[in-house]
Amino acid sequence: MKNSMRILPVFLTLALAGCTPSAHQPLADAGYANNVKIEKMAKNKSRVLVFLGDKHSNLLIPLKNNSPSEFYINSVNVGVIYSGECLAVDLKPGIYKFSMKEKGTTATSGEKPYTLHSGQSVYLGLDWNQNWGKSLSGTLLTGGLLIVTVHNVELVDHSAEAGQIISDMKIVLPNADTISKIQPLASGDAH
Repeated sequence: MKNSMRILPVFLTLALAGCTPSAHQPLADAGYANNVKIEKMAKNKSRVLVFLGDKHSNLLIPLKNNSPSEFYINSVNVGVIYSGECLAVDLKPGIYKFSMKEKGTTATSGEKPYTLHSGQSVYLGLDWNQNWGKSLSGTLLTGGLLIVTVHNVELVDHSAEAGQIISDMKIVLPNADTISKIQPLASGDAH
């Protein structure tokens, strides 16, 4: 009995470890995070800053999107973004296709091509739009009406209000090995 009592905590620890959520992207060090917020970068680089944007509905005022989402550059997953985080990606100038997918759903933004110039920062937010469908005819077992909601996600350029959006966010980094493999697209591949 004594041995089984010692094994139980170890078993529970291992079982719970398998249930923990996926890890967040690594935090940027304070110096780099400050450089991101003041838009300081290497001379031959461009920067893409990606975060969860707003939720829009025809019934409510805009709210913050809190749905963790995967960010893709040229169809390569470079990381997951959580609420309160801003993923900072430094790239060579050129043409790239960006997209995002809400984790756990099929909602995706579709690919958006961007031409990045040296020294340019682009601020992209994943906005969530909800459209309320008309109530369907018929009644449910409860006697209520069935109301259908549909939502889609869209990658929106928030560069105009950039400074205020990321000022309180944690700056996180993509996997360096993944980013080193991403190259600008040829101009014909951008469409």
